[in-house]
Amino acid sequence: MLPIQQLTAAGFGAYRTSVNQQEHHEALLAAIYAGCNLLDTAGNYLNGASERLIGEVLSAHQLREKVFIVTKAGYIQGESLPLLDRVDNKLLEDEVITFSERMKYSIHPVYLELQLKLSMERMQVDYVDTFLLHNPEHYFRQTTVPLSRDEYYHRFRKAFEWLEEQVSKGVIRYYGVSSNTFPFDTVADDTTDLDRLLDIARSIKSGHHFKFIQFPFNLIEQQALTPHHNGRSLIAAAKENDIITIANRPLSSQQGNEIIRFASYEKETAKLQEEKDVLLVEKAITLIQQRMIRNGLEEDALSLPVVKIINDRWRSMGTPDAVEQVFQTHLYPLLRTLYDNNIPITHKRIYEKLKQLCKDYSRKELTLKANAWREKFVQNGFLPDNDKRKISELACEYCLKAGMDHVLVGMTKKSYVKSTERLFSMRD
Repeated sequence: MLPIQQLTAAGFGAYRTSVNQQEHHEALLAAIYAGCNLLDTAGNYLNGASERLIGEVLSAHQLREKVFIVTKAGYIQGESLPLLDRVDNKLLEDEVITFSERMKYSIHPVYLELQLKLSMERMQVDYVDTFLLHNPEHYFRQTTVPLSRDEYYHRFRKAFEWLEEQVSKGVIRYYGVSSNTFPFDTVADDTTDLDRLLDIARSIKSGHHFKFIQFPFNLIEQQALTPHHNGRSLIAAAKENDIITIANRPLSSQQGNEIIRFASYEKETAKLQEEKDVLLVEKAITLIQQRMIRNGLEEDALSLPVVKIINDRWRSMGTPDAVEQVFQTHLYPLLRTLYDNNIPITHKRIYEKLKQLCKDYSRKELTLKANAWREKFVQNGFLPDNDKRKISELACEYCLKAGMDHVLVGMTKKSYVKSTERLFSMRD
């Protein structure tokens, strides 16, 4: 088992990784072989496909003892929904928060135990290094029941008691909380207060295993440096109490409706030629139009919302994730219907090239925005001037120098692993 003192500064953030993507297998393996030993996932990441990826890679290459696994629980959706069928109805009434039929939430020990077993099965492990309660502040998102801060922390107490039992059984080594509200002023009703959590952990066991907190921290979101936790910052409070901090958003920030990425993709976008690339877009839309005619449909292909979106916005569809969602959720189901689930391989390749093209242009747009933000960060002194390294590396380095113990980086490609390697061993 890896001692926590040996964890790499940069961890493999598995939020967008899937067992179904060979590229993600290769990236995870490359990261581990390059020295990364901190792996972060959650039961709800891609409906368990993230945990399964970790399980397959570790099992196939016998790497379990080379890594430190962090996973999380709380969300009840997808494959986890049937777990509630094994739960007493009283729990559903009192301890399960229902946002919709497909999205529920709970940190009650009964549910946590079921989720932990499912996570370990997916990852093919007999213990988890750290088990985190995942965004418990969802308690305060309820609108149909009276809310109480005392009740909020009462739920933590029950969870912490159960977590300590799991430590004693050897099922987990440590536990903690991942909360987006950790950095905010503790006077706010929905802030997760580290001091109150520490009081609960100490009251349960003097040598407690509450060891990790995870929260957003980056070049823009720096509330964790503000001294509004009993006169000290969240980072200072954590260090004072020997709590390990993990930044889960070192390379992106939500500003209103805009997502800002501190990453650039010059290599991936260097060969883009708009005059040539538009021909691929036109070719794909022509194929769709021809297929519609063959099916006896007289409408213009551009009358279909997803086709019009791609036609109008192929240069600026937001993030690569947004592109993937448009294709997986809207275009591909349309194509399967038009082709009666029998798309010729030559046509498949054209549609795949179109998706890749849209992703590359989204990366080009992100690069332009990141470079503009980089100039601002240089001007305000957050980043060094005349440093030629990528903004992603500089952004992670900033977090670590500001006092964070670890940062999580989404390394979905081997090239991203390569650009992160130097951070595996960095310490403040």
